[in-house]
Formats: sequence, structure tokens, C-alpha cells
Amino acid sequence: MLKAYTLLTICVVVWGSNFVFGKILVQDFSPTLLTMLRLLFIVLFLIGLSSFKKHFKGVNKSDLLAVLFLGVIGVFINQWSFFCRITNS
Repeated sequence: MLKAYTLLTICVVVWGSNFVFGKILVQDFSPTLLTMLRLLFIVLFLIGLSSFKKHFKGVNKSDLLAVLFLGVIGVFINQWSFFCRITNS
């Protein structure tokens, strides 16, 4: 049980520090670059994790356009807006 609470605490600290690090980084980098780098590292991490766990499943070609569209709308614009908001505050 202690391990679960420790991992949850680490998760909350990382999530809470997101705004602080974003505020620092947006002073030197554009919101678009920060968003692209953030998502690139997340994708690389998840590919590495799924390869290690051997649970990697490909996307059907028919679903690829929908996944790309949802990634741009649901993830990229969300993160880009977050960094733009920090720039203006």
C-alpha cells in the first residue's frame, strides 16, 4: 500500500510542477517548440515502454487519419494553449 501512495504522490508532484516548469521554459522557448518536444519525448517513452513490455500494437491504416486528427486536436492544441496561456500570465 505504501508503494501505491508513494507513486501517487510522485504523480501529483510532477503534475503540479508542470505549471512552474512551463512558466520557466516559456521565457526562453516558443510554446510550439515546447509542445512538440514534450509530445516527442512522451511518444518515445511510450514506444520504449510498450516495446519493453511487448504490448505494442499497431494502428490500422483506416484508423491512422482519425488518430492523427485526434492527436492534433485533443493533445497538441491543448498543450500549445497551456503554454500560450503561461506566456500571457
